[in-house]
Amino acid sequence: MAHPFKRADRVSGLIQQELSRLLWREVKDPRLAQVTITAVRLSPDLRYARVLFRTLGGPEQLPGVLEGLASARGFLRGELGRHLHLRYAPELAFELDRSVEWSLQVAQLLREVQAGEPPAEAQPPAEAQGPAEAHEEDRPEAPAEGEPPGEGPR
Repeated sequence: MAHPFKRADRVSGLIQQELSRLLWREVKDPRLAQVTITAVRLSPDLRYARVLFRTLGGPEQLPGVLEGLASARGFLRGELGRHLHLRYAPELAFELDRSVEWSLQVAQLLREVQAGEPPAEAQPPAEAQGPAEAHEEDRPEAPAEGEPPGEGPR
């Protein structure tokens, strides 16, 4: 019987649960106390895992968190291999999960569009407004049919 999900998807869920448990109960590094594993992306051959995480600390704590995860990488990989009985314990690569910031930005853009305002990024900068903008009457006329471009009416 065919399974509706790939094996990599099922194993990534197990890895996420086990990493969360290990960070909560086994890892004694205080830099990793407020780290939450949000997703695990596993390669089809199950050898490489991108681990997405969030931290409750601010951006100033991110370098310390990344150092803590890098130092715990070997321990976490070994424990995953022992607890999940995988043929190969995957190489772990940790990345900050920016999906929350991305979704907030998209929601803000949708609110602006719904309100009829142009999105903030679409507005020209203040220095581009003013005399540098050409008005309709200031624009050169398009060449007539049959005339080569660049040689307008004189």
